[in-house]
Amino acid sequence: MRNKAKAKIQLSSLVNASALQLERDEDIAESLNEYFSSVFTEDDDRNLSVPIDMLSWTNTACTDVVFSEDDVAKTLAKVRPDKASGPDEL
Repeated sequence: MRNKAKAKIQLSSLVNASALQLERDEDIAESLNEYFSSVFTEDDDRNLSVPIDMLSWTNTACTDVVFSEDDVAKTLAKVRPDKASGPDEL
């Protein structure tokens, strides 16, 4: 049985992106903070421009989509009932 006490993992050194070996806790923490803040940041998408060709699609109906009953049956056969639904709750 696994011990319920949490093990404390301590880094003794770390090689950063500039190939420098860091040994001080403060330097290691700063390097990890720089890395993770560069990876896990949200982009500000409020001022993104919309491609001009997409603006003409706003009032266009998609009426020429064709699929057979067999296409639907094959696709539904691939649905995994043991998986959670997506954002559309399907």
